[in-house]
Amino acid sequence: MALSEEASSEFAAASPRQFAGYAQERAGVYGFVSNLFLTEPTVESLEKLRSVEFREALRASQFALDESFFTRPLDELSLELAVEYTSLFVLPGKNRIPPYESIQTPGGSGALSGPEAQQVRAYITATGTKYDETLKELPDHFGVELYFLKTLAEIESTSWEKGDIASALNALDFQYDFFNLHPGKWAFPFLAKVMETTTHNFYRELARFTQEFLSDEQSCIELLLERAREMDKQ
Repeated sequence: MALSEEASSEFAAASPRQFAGYAQERAGVYGFVSNLFLTEPTVESLEKLRSVEFREALRASQFALDESFFTRPLDELSLELAVEYTSLFVLPGKNRIPPYESIQTPGGSGALSGPEAQQVRAYITATGTKYDETLKELPDHFGVELYFLKTLAEIESTSWEKGDIASALNALDFQYDFFNLHPGKWAFPFLAKVMETTTHNFYRELARFTQEFLSDEQSCIELLLERAREMDKQ
């Protein structure tokens, strides 16, 4: 969602139903990128990414993938991406970039299951949201933090649909606060490292796309929050 003066004006004139659509769109992007950082793509997920419908959506979102991504044998591509994912995020080695707040944040504890993971879990619980144990990752994993923002955006969307401005405002408050307390502190240098280190266009493009999306989100959440506060006073 690129933010321009036109977009800002659109937010200012938007209805609760339109805000519900914005929130659902943002939740969809959060879900898309969080899944790709949480695990390597499977043959099934690659089939979906290569479908005509998804390919058009990727192109519209300026997620630019090489033509070979869409034409190579799926099993070959899946194996290649699994190797790259493991090299970047899992196995020890010179190219590994651990996707954890505790390690990537300047001055962080550097410990897995350290205070950063505990703080993220405590924050999620404090919002009344149940921590999703099926994610099978530490709470301060990059993909988990994005997944939580997806969940908050979905709650916001549902609240707008119901005309519950107070609850939508509450969800936006949590998004703004969590973003700035957690991924906003380390996501951008982390993604820059991924772009510099990866040897595969898929992960370079994923990191670039995510970086641009999160940069837009910094402004977007603030604008949406401002508008929601105005509506709540009416």
